[in-house]
Amino acid sequence: MDYWLSLLYTTILIAIFNSIGILLCYTKKYNTISKYLFLSSIIVQLILIISIWIDKNTAPLQTIGETRIWYSFFISIVGIFIYLKYRINWMNIFTTFMCIMFHVIVLVKDNTITTPTPPILHSIWFIPHVSLYMVSYAILGCVAILSIINLINKNKIREDISNQLLLIGTICFSIGMILGSVWAYSAWSSFWSWDVKESIALITWLIYIICVHLSINHKKSTWVSALSIIGFALLQICWWGIKYLPIYSQSNHIY
Repeated sequence: MDYWLSLLYTTILIAIFNSIGILLCYTKKYNTISKYLFLSSIIVQLILIISIWIDKNTAPLQTIGETRIWYSFFISIVGIFIYLKYRINWMNIFTTFMCIMFHVIVLVKDNTITTPTPPILHSIWFIPHVSLYMVSYAILGCVAILSIINLINKNKIREDISNQLLLIGTICFSIGMILGSVWAYSAWSSFWSWDVKESIALITWLIYIICVHLSINHKKSTWVSALSIIGFALLQICWWGIKYLPIYSQSNHIY
């Protein structure tokens, strides 16, 4: 299977479907068509993921490039969910941009989805662990953009939407961490090793727990927005930014 060409065609189709869908979602007459276009974009991405899965005979979640493809898939789903449930049309612009951006990154670094799978990642716990992380990253990414807008221009309805998504994203992130600990035990005979990636993930989780606590008690909405942005920035370090840290060489998460 030619991963690069498959990804290129998928990216082009996503750009076409979503661009037309974004234009049509602002019109009453063609609003329904926009929904089918967004759905078509998601189906195209799902076909790509299934194709890679079949070709590699393993879940395509082992490399940074593969996780970027999954992130693009999940953030597209989150985008259309927010659009349909909360009628926030512009969210599709943000999620489309993020989706295409990550696909382009993988296209530029195509070796990130062709790297052989390390034996340490052959675990039944690894797939749900990474999948839930990608779901939480997608949801919390949308929370971050809503938080930025809320800091600029407060809006009670938008804050409530952000808080609902924050809770869902934090739950997914929490379950992902727990499954990660189970996987770590099967891989290294230890649930927690306090390595740099795990430590940053714990700090990030604590920040989101504080955000959820404040939002549930309807306190300090500005703090919730600010901490949500900081939390998402730390998520990026956990995901791909960690390799640029000087102490990365000491991490257990080098595959």
